[in-house]
Amino acid sequence: LMSSQKGIAVLTDLKNEVAIRRAHDFNWVKAKDGVELTNYDTVRTGPTSSVMIKYSDESIIVVGENTMVIVVDKRRNNNVEETIVALPAGTVEGRISNSKNTLSELVVKTGQGWIRTSSKNETGKSKFTASVSPLGALEVKSEGGELSILAKNKETKIRQNEVVSLP
Repeated sequence: LMSSQKGIAVLTDLKNEVAIRRAHDFNWVKAKDGVELTNYDTVRTGPTSSVMIKYSDESIIVVGENTMVIVVDKRRNNNVEETIVALPAGTVEGRISNSKNTLSELVVKTGQGWIRTSSKNETGKSKFTASVSPLGALEVKSEGGELSILAKNKETKIRQNEVVSLP
């Protein structure tokens, strides 16, 4: 492992088949609990499998079965901890909460649009589920907090317990 990059997240709660592909590698390797991820690493789960990606600011991505997620970037913009992941296919649950007096933002990029959530609300927490079907349709459910989808240059706010589908 030649990565000089500092880890930005850790894999935890592995269930069954979980593999990772490093940013500058072509090979998939079996993932282990506690493995650090850096920008552009990819995580893949098989059937009845899942894994949790935990960031330093307590942002969490729970990767569901048959899912691929690319850990794109983790950066600090002014006072905002921004976490960006890409979801080509499958299902993730995103959870963020305010910590260390920092505002957290989580962006999930899909072919249909970008989902953005922020801990900037009364509870300081936010939670959602996003699924991309094999044909690329996107379904997003807000389970709390502020959530918006940016698709085709239009931003749509999603209220709690609302489900939005983009074909």
